[in-house]
Amino acid sequence: MAAKYNFPILQIADILEYFSMELSDMGITDSDFTLPKASQWQRFYQILLEAGTGCTQDHLIQAPFQHSEPFEHPEIYEQTVPLLTLTMALKRFGLAAGIADIKMSDLIQPKSKRTIRIVSGIINFLRFQDDRLKVYDDIKQKNAAVKDQHTQLAKANDALQSRINKILAHRAEQEPEMMQLQDQCEVIAANMNNHHKTQTMQQKDISDLKSKIAERNASADQLKVAMITSKEEGENLSRQIVHSPERMKNEQERMKNQLMQLKLTKEERMHRLLELRQVVEQLQDTECHCVQGLKLITGINTEIEKEKEVLAEISNVKDKSQAQKDLLRDFSAKVQQLKRILSTKQDKMTKVSLQHQHKMPGAQETLEQLQQEKSRCEQMHSEDLAERQVVIKQIHQVSNEVTKCTEEHEEAMAQLRGLYMELLVQIDAYHLRLGEERQAVDKMLPGRPMD
Repeated sequence: MAAKYNFPILQIADILEYFSMELSDMGITDSDFTLPKASQWQRFYQILLEAGTGCTQDHLIQAPFQHSEPFEHPEIYEQTVPLLTLTMALKRFGLAAGIADIKMSDLIQPKSKRTIRIVSGIINFLRFQDDRLKVYDDIKQKNAAVKDQHTQLAKANDALQSRINKILAHRAEQEPEMMQLQDQCEVIAANMNNHHKTQTMQQKDISDLKSKIAERNASADQLKVAMITSKEEGENLSRQIVHSPERMKNEQERMKNQLMQLKLTKEERMHRLLELRQVVEQLQDTECHCVQGLKLITGINTEIEKEKEVLAEISNVKDKSQAQKDLLRDFSAKVQQLKRILSTKQDKMTKVSLQHQHKMPGAQETLEQLQQEKSRCEQMHSEDLAERQVVIKQIHQVSNEVTKCTEEHEEAMAQLRGLYMELLVQIDAYHLRLGEERQAVDKMLPGRPMD
């Protein structure tokens, strides 16, 4: 008989030790095994059924009343129906525990050896159940952790999506301003080209003015020399000629007036030359500022291109995350389907084992296949978790890069706006000064046509 059982037969001391540790409220003793009593062991089996199946004793007690309703005289079977119900429940439990030969006589007339064997099988099943429950709890906790991570990842993806939408909206709002700035930069570049042309023309005019001033200075020096020589000649003539002194005085006064006018003209031309030099220096400073503004604009354009590349990377990561979500959803559906298949298989196995005990090896093979499939699903689940961790790290990196690029872009735009306002003020001032100087030059050169 011992060869039929697939579990070790425990000693009475081991059984009592197990009950004292796990089911201390049973109150079982050594005499219950040596001289077993039917009433005691019926109560013990009810406690063991409650510990193994989770079905309370109240439910086991209430079930006989439901089974006794079809009888014509149920009061006759009030004592028999509870015993039959307990025997059927214990028999189903014994099939799961590997004890296929439990009979009603084990409850009515318990024997010591049979009781020890049945209890050993039940203890073996309870220990196996505890071990598998730990594995099930671990899997349950892992699934809960995966669900929490999935929820957090979904929230992070939603936050990242809203942030990307805000960045895109902000960029769309800034796009017209950037186009306007580019148009203005093109206008400024055209104005700078015109300014260079006018500057070259002014430099030519200034060189002409310098040459004219030099000629006039030379003519003034010649006049001075002529005046000195004429003065000497006048003195010599005054010594020689005594008549008409009034005419000589008038001539000298006229020469003095001409000399004073020439000196005044020279001073005005020198002052005008200094002013033109200052204007040229200011124009050079303005040109430097314009060059710096163009450099900043080109830098902003490069930053915008980098931002486009980062957004493209974000979209790629988003697609990968969506693919991971789809895989996780399929995996969850598959796990649920496997759970349903497992539950249906267990129900079918119980029914088939009650009807056909010889089909137990096939059911065990099916259970092993399901366990292998479960282990394979757990392995796929762990791989999916690793891939999700990599995707989360990539999303964090991309979000940090987007934040950094956005801050740099805002700082560059603020600097560009400040420089652009300064440039507009300087250009307006330059145009005003240029107009005033143009009018002054036109007044000084009467032969030049007026615009």
